[in-house]
Order: sequence, then structure tokens, then C-alpha cells
Amino acid sequence: MKRFSYLSLLLLVFSLCSVSCSKNDTEKVDYVKQYSSLLYGKWCRENQTETSYFFMSYTFPTNSVVTCYQESAYKINGKWVVETDETIDGEWFIQYERGLVGLMIKWHGTDSFRRYNLSHVDTSLLSFSDGYTGDLYKGTASPKI
Repeated sequence: MKRFSYLSLLLLVFSLCSVSCSKNDTEKVDYVKQYSSLLYGKWCRENQTETSYFFMSYTFPTNSVVTCYQESAYKINGKWVVETDETIDGEWFIQYERGLVGLMIKWHGTDSFRRYNLSHVDTSLLSFSDGYTGDLYKGTASPKI
């Protein structure tokens, strides 16, 4: 009888664990799908002062490709001089672990993915830890200079 009770208890623990694990996996897949679908499209940030200009955009056309474009310029004697005008491609995916959502990007020419923590994303605003100041807004903007 003890053997039967022990076996029943073991079976109950195993079934609860597999239900809990499958729930976590389903939750993870749901978050990945939700955040991936929100990221599709073009995201831009722009900052201009009297003497400097910065434009940056990320384009996520599919679930595996990302393009980053940057342009910066400064003003000398009333004329804008473009300092940076570059495009870099990479691969991306969403990672969900321990309740945190991360944007994983491997830029062309690098060997590994880097995690960028997503602070906020919705249909019109994106904020993540990419090392630049300012949120990105969804749209089709292009550099003004």
C-alpha cells in the first residue's frame, strides 16, 4: 500500500510539473509572437539642435532581418556637413526569460547575438537599451538633411 501511495504521489507531482511547464512554454510563445508582431515595420528617432543633427532608424521587415540606418551631421558656417551616413544589417529575434522581454540582435560582422532589454513597445513607440537617447517612433520618416 505504501508503494502504491508513493507511486501515486510521484505521478501527481510529475503531472503537475508538466502542466506548469507547458503553461510557461505557452506563455513564452505568446509573448514572443506579441512582441515580434509589434516590432514589424520601421522605427525612427531624430534629434536636432542649432549645430547638430542625428537620425536613426531600425527596420524589421521579417522575423529574422533588421536594418539600422544612421545619419549625423554638424553645422559649420551655416552649412550642414554629414559626418555619418551608414547602414548595417543583422538578424533578430525576441527572447522571453524569467518575465523579461529582450530583443536579440546579431549585427553583420559579429559572431554572437546581443541582448537589448525592451523597456516599452506598442503600436507607435519603442524604447530599448540600444545606447542612444530617446524613444523610437513608428513611421516612414527619412533624414531631413
